[in-house]
Amino acid sequence: MGSFRVFFRRKRQFYDVHLWNVHPTTFSNWRGGRWGYFIATWKNPKRDKFGEIHLVESRIRVDTVLHELDHLRLEWLFANRVGLGIRNEEWFCKFGDELIRNFYREYDKHQKRTNRL
Repeated sequence: MGSFRVFFRRKRQFYDVHLWNVHPTTFSNWRGGRWGYFIATWKNPKRDKFGEIHLVESRIRVDTVLHELDHLRLEWLFANRVGLGIRNEEWFCKFGDELIRNFYREYDKHQKRTNRL
């Protein structure tokens, strides 16, 4: 299993990503979804660790990652009691951009570290 940490909101918060080297059926039997799942772990919704994303390492695809990050983003909105409307729609989209950009930046670093071994 590989793991890495992804920061967001100007490094005020982060989530941990755990990559599992298992078959999707095994993952599904753990009641975690077929290819991935998100777990909220926050104690304070505005700082420190916010949650964990667990993914089947061999099945990492953009749509799977985006799906789990959407769970994280919506949990953040609910936890911070932020309503979504026309006045903050652009902020919401930029928040999603930040989450996906930071995920792939850290995922690429993780891949380079593990491929060197």
